[in-house]
Order: sequence, then C-alpha cells, then structure tokens
Amino acid sequence: AVAIAERGESLQVWIEASADLFEPDTVRRLWRHWEVLATDLVTHPERSIASAQLLSNAERTWLLDECQPDAQATRESAPALARLISAAHEQPDATALIWGEQTVSYAALLQRVRQIAGQLVSQGVAADALVALCLPRSPDQLACQLACWWIGAAWLPLDVSDPPLRRQQLLRAARPALVLVAAARDVPELTDTTSVTTSAPGAPALCVLDSTGERGAASQAPPPALTPADQRRAYVIFTSGSTGTPKGVSVSHGALTRVLSSLHEQFGLCGDDRLVQHIPWTF
Repeated sequence: AVAIAERGESLQVWIEASADLFEPDTVRRLWRHWEVLATDLVTHPERSIASAQLLSNAERTWLLDECQPDAQATRESAPALARLISAAHEQPDATALIWGEQTVSYAALLQRVRQIAGQLVSQGVAADALVALCLPRSPDQLACQLACWWIGAAWLPLDVSDPPLRRQQLLRAARPALVLVAAARDVPELTDTTSVTTSAPGAPALCVLDSTGERGAASQAPPPALTPADQRRAYVIFTSGSTGTPKGVSVSHGALTRVLSSLHEQFGLCGDDRLVQHIPWTF
C-alpha cells in the first residue's frame, strides 16, 4: 500500500508491503516506478495517467534490447501461410497432416486452401473481414483457417457442439461478415428466420462449405496475402464465459509469428517431427 500526506509545500510518501508476499528488491523496484510516474506527472501535468512514464530510460532500454535479443529475427520470420506455401513448393508430396486414416500432402492442402479462398471471394469476403468457422474437426478445418489468411481475412472459431446460445453470444459480439459451416443443420440459430441472430441488422451471411471445390474454383482465389501487417488480426478467440460474459481477444499475425518462431527455436522442430493436435481450437 502507498500512503501520501501533505507536509507544507511537499508530499510525504510511505510504501508498505508484506514481507511474506514481496521480496525487498521487488518493493524497491515498485517504489522506483512510482517515483518515475510522480515525477513525470509533475513535469508534464497535461499528460493523462495512461500516457505517463512508468519506467526509467535505463529500464526501458534493458527491456527492449537485452530482454528480447531475438526480436529482430522474430519480426523477419515468415508468417504461417508463407511457411505453408514454401513447404508445398519445396516438398509437395510430404505429409502435411494426418486425420484418422487420411493423409494430406502439402500440395493437396495448398490446393484445398486455394479452392476455399475462391469460395470466400465469391461470397464477397474481403481483406480484413472476419469469417466465423463453425466446422467439425477435419482437414478442412485447417484449410479454412489458412484460406481466410490467403485473402487477408481473419477467422473466428465456433464449436459445433456448443449450445446455440453461446454461438449467438459470440456472433453478436464479433459481428463476422460470414459464417462458414459444413452443413446448415450445424447452426440452426442461423437458419431460423425468427432468430435474433439472423433478424438483427448486419446479421452475418451463412455459407455452406463446398466439399468438392467446384463452387470455389482455385482460379477465383486472389494472390495470397503473404506479408500481412504485423498488427493485422489473424483470428479472434473468446473466453469460456464461465465467470461472466465471454470476452473476445484479437490475435495479430505478428503475435502468431512470434509464437511459431519461439516454438521452432525452443524445441528444435524439423520436417520429420510430428505434433499431436488434441486441444480444442476454440479456446
């Protein structure tokens, strides 16, 4: 706790902390931050609290330079879609994913991505749009994510096993331009014309994924968005809502690229490795 009292034309400040919870060095660091903050506000009274300085110049330099030695290398790393395209060109017949008894090569996955990207374009989905994906786990689930990135859009995952009420909450909050489904029966709340979700202004369009690739010919797909802006959103994920209303978080391409680069570096992944995808894609 911090206590402040006026003493004439000056202020007297006390800081009190439990020794069971805080190390002495931590308390001293917090005190330095408070001192920097107070000094900055006095020196620049026009500033808001949100824009005031909290770190000293030395601390800021240390955090930016020494604590992130690989930041430049990470920024230069290729985004996820570019990595897939590169792999498809370098080793087209190599296995990209295994689903039950089905094995999908990089070339086949890339072709499917282009087909779905063409279908999204034919539905009027543009760059920076948000596409809700309500799909069962399958190779097409991954292909749809990549297809959104291909055209510069972002995706929102919806679980087909979730109660319709939760999907309605997420759709109202995220307001996607399109909901892509494997079958219309997966989202009855969108096919019911009396539903609030479908009757509200700006309700998303519903599109059934073309399982054959005929309606979304690969030739309709635009050139891939290989160099998305670092801050352009890649996908939107929502909390479970178990303690209140679900909260949405927008994850940028830059953040995703940094995670992929970090995993590659820390675990030394190579083309012969296999990763098991067992966690839900919605959380």
